[in-house]
Amino acid sequence: MLACFVDSWDAPGEASPAVLRLHGRVAFVRYSPRVGRPRIFVVGAARATPTAMLVRLPGHAVEAPALSPDGRLLAFVAGRNAKDSPGISGAADLFVSTPNGLHVRRLTRHSALVGGPAWSPDGRRLAFVVQNAKGDRSTLWVVGLDGRPPHRVTSGPLDLEPSWAPNGRTIAFLRIDPRLFRGAILTMRPDGSGVRPILSEMRNVTEPVWSPNGKRLLVQDGRAIYSVLPGGGGKRSVARLTADARGALEDPQPAWSPDGKWIVFCQFRTGSVERSDLWVVGADGRGLRRLTSSPGLDMDPTWAP
Repeated sequence: MLACFVDSWDAPGEASPAVLRLHGRVAFVRYSPRVGRPRIFVVGAARATPTAMLVRLPGHAVEAPALSPDGRLLAFVAGRNAKDSPGISGAADLFVSTPNGLHVRRLTRHSALVGGPAWSPDGRRLAFVVQNAKGDRSTLWVVGLDGRPPHRVTSGPLDLEPSWAPNGRTIAFLRIDPRLFRGAILTMRPDGSGVRPILSEMRNVTEPVWSPNGKRLLVQDGRAIYSVLPGGGGKRSVARLTADARGALEDPQPAWSPDGKWIVFCQFRTGSVERSDLWVVGADGRGLRRLTSSPGLDMDPTWAP
């Protein structure tokens, strides 16, 4: 059990217990100006304080952690970041390691920006994004842990945010039309065939994330996070997003708990600038709690047993 002590409460109308007990581990990215590069932290079952993962890639910036379904492996992206930048600039690659950051293995060798890894349910493959140097084109790729080279499964023009369905049969993702800059949520088979739109009646939603039982999807529209049935019905508001002191809203990057009862996401801290924390909320939209209190930016959460 993981005890997370709540040190603030910002959501009116809900009860605010002093301690929230959660199962599993949450890995996330933390950037602070003092360190100067984004690092991966893990909140483990034995402690309530986030611990830095010891990645043996000196000088590298790391981001986009993704814990495998059984929690035994951690995929992440590594590259270089510009001075005082919380994100990787230029070329990056996909790596996998044990959750403590040891035994690091490189899975890709690209001259482009790699991101957004998503595990297959059996933990044998990863879907991920490859973006060109100009940033005006991105495609989805799949790579296995068997040593075979990765292969492309979509042709773009801007395909992002893959999420593998729990039954392993489909991958949901975001496709953006660069002419209109409008996005649509699509699904496809893992080999790239059978592409079809879903959630067509919901406009301007992004970040589709399958629930652990495959019955619902998380999406967000820049104002709130929603849970919705794959057919588009049963829309539930899970959490509203709050703005920082400049009126900016953070990309929440939501993720389900392994039991499907909770959702973790990030958002800017109200009244501050360049500060974001992780929050946890029930799948029914109740019980909002702050999980971390960051010295800078906490983002990219992932949750596993």
